[in-house]
Amino acid sequence: MARTAAVTPAWSLAGAGAVGAFVAVLSDLIGQRTNSTVFQAAQVLGSLGLAFVSPLLAAGLFVVLGALLALILEANSTKTAFYIGTAILATIMNLVPRQAPPPLPTDPSNVGLGGLQATLPVPGQRSSLAPGTQAQALRGTAEVRVRLSFEAAPPQSLTVTLETPQGQPLHRSVILPRSFTFYHDPGRYVLEFAAEGYSLTRCLLELSPDRRYAVELRLRTSRVPLFAQQLVQMTFRPELCPVRLIADSR
Repeated sequence: MARTAAVTPAWSLAGAGAVGAFVAVLSDLIGQRTNSTVFQAAQVLGSLGLAFVSPLLAAGLFVVLGALLALILEANSTKTAFYIGTAILATIMNLVPRQAPPPLPTDPSNVGLGGLQATLPVPGQRSSLAPGTQAQALRGTAEVRVRLSFEAAPPQSLTVTLETPQGQPLHRSVILPRSFTFYHDPGRYVLEFAAEGYSLTRCLLELSPDRRYAVELRLRTSRVPLFAQQLVQMTFRPELCPVRLIADSR
């Protein structure tokens, strides 16, 4: 009598595909953080007008996609379905552009030029731009002086990101955990401070032309992994930054 091959239930195949996608998403988030495919996909969808797409929702979409494709491609075992789920992220990585944003402009003459300076300017350093060009760049530029304090020992490095309210990163710099100054065009932005061992801090920053601002923040410790904080906190609307106006004009 012939032996009939066992048929794997559809729910088991879908579950294996979802688990495979989840493992790939988790690995990508831990290894790449905000430069991961999940964050990049959320930003691309946001740029298309889908402002409600957060990294947490994008991660969920990858997991659901892994489950659906395991069924659509008719995986013949849970092992094959798992591999299909893990392959989803690798395929999307080739479709989603991954490009790190330029660093924060630390010289007013570089505003509008993509923040080409990656380090803080040396005291007394002069701009290489012509005087007329520098004066034109200075007009309308807002100056932001950030002063940080820490609940415990300062981290070895701190990642500062300036992004649009929709989550599109404009500038990102990895700096020493100390006070710093940057310049930017007027507008409404989100300022983010991220460091391992500390709570992710995000606040809304509104800049007006030719103004000087002082932002004073105290970062608190946290035992939650940074990538998990970024997934959750980027879903919620940030509060206003604690800003103090220094002067109306230069």
